[in-house]
Amino acid sequence: MKLPTQSRQAGTALIMSLGLLAILSLIGFTSMQTSSLEEKLTGNVRSRSFAFSSAETALEVGADWVRDQANVQLNEFNELFQCPDSGTVQLGYYRADSVKCSGGQPAWQEIEQNQEWETKGLEVKTGMKALSSQPRYIIEGSDLRSFNLEAGTPHMRTFVYRITARGVGNTEKAIVMLQATAQTN
Repeated sequence: MKLPTQSRQAGTALIMSLGLLAILSLIGFTSMQTSSLEEKLTGNVRSRSFAFSSAETALEVGADWVRDQANVQLNEFNELFQCPDSGTVQLGYYRADSVKCSGGQPAWQEIEQNQEWETKGLEVKTGMKALSSQPRYIIEGSDLRSFNLEAGTPHMRTFVYRITARGVGNTEKAIVMLQATAQTN
């Protein structure tokens, strides 16, 4: 006995519909995954932007301090800038001459490796509530003698400063470090 054509076509339509439904479900699932990934990426970019902005603010505060040091004398400089391990360091100000200090490593690297920014860096209050922690900065100072070739002219003393700022975004994983150098005579 032969089945009518209409009943044989009903099964084919069901299989075609199920196949189309599977393809559309796969497209929808892939779109959801892509949206979720894009949302995470956007959050990371936002957090990194907060970190950069806060580090930039701390760097500017440090640069303002250096600008105020235009007329510093050598004894004042030596009093303020000590080796990190001397025990007499004023918070946030370190000697940059690694030859004069025992470690031979710049203070900012030592602080970063030992994760001591909270205890050895100067905090900057930004007012940004979204930050995981407020930015901090340190200033490393070095004194250089500039030689004057004219006979009888005294040597000029130049003070060079390296400002290192560390900003954190709205998560502890978003960290930005910025550095700038400046000098005064």
